[in-house]
Amino acid sequence: MDQESSAPVVSPQPLSGLWARIINVFLNPQKTFQAVKVRPDWLVPVLIFAAVMGLFGYIQITDPGLVQSAKTLTMDKLEGKNLTAEQIDAALAMGDKFRAFTPIQSVLIPLLMFVVLGAGVWLFVSNTLLGARARYIQMVSVTAYTLLITALGTLIKLPVMVSTSNLFVHFSLATFLPDSSRETFFYKFLMSATDLFSIWAMAVLSIGIAVICDLKINKVWPIVVVVNLLVFALSALAM
Repeated sequence: MDQESSAPVVSPQPLSGLWARIINVFLNPQKTFQAVKVRPDWLVPVLIFAAVMGLFGYIQITDPGLVQSAKTLTMDKLEGKNLTAEQIDAALAMGDKFRAFTPIQSVLIPLLMFVVLGAGVWLFVSNTLLGARARYIQMVSVTAYTLLITALGTLIKLPVMVSTSNLFVHFSLATFLPDSSRETFFYKFLMSATDLFSIWAMAVLSIGIAVICDLKINKVWPIVVVVNLLVFALSALAM
């Protein structure tokens, strides 16, 4: 009787290491943060985010349509403050001088707010409010990987911004509000709080904190949502 020969079955190897973490933060964030819990890392996701935001800032100051859109928005705000024509011209001239720093601002301000300060906020939330024992470097890693969601959203919105010469590109409930309400608190708050990528980022952040702290997601996400809504509200007031 002839012996049956069988060829070895080669199963696809799973992604491993850094690229697996980056890809899984979009597809299976729990796997990413399980790896981060054991070995925190933040540099590469921060560099990716910085590159995307730097590109965003560069396009803002080089695309004629977006430059004009920014000037129009600034003009509308200044005219609403009852300034004289000379004061408005001086303010616009000052804005032109500092426009070259837009790419740097687009990178540094989000990194300082969301990684350096944000990680401290989530460490406080985790260890004080949730009773966990997380480390700062773990929260830095969680926030860094979560920023990849924001980076993806920026890459998707950029072509729309350029093609429409519109800085107010978002996927939120504010879309259903009239353009005349753009300067209202409600519009600005809704634009940030209900944006698709904001909601996605809050979900990923909740999963990350839950994994790092060995907590159920149902215990984490309400606090994450409340804190983010407070941030969105403060941002809307400041805009």
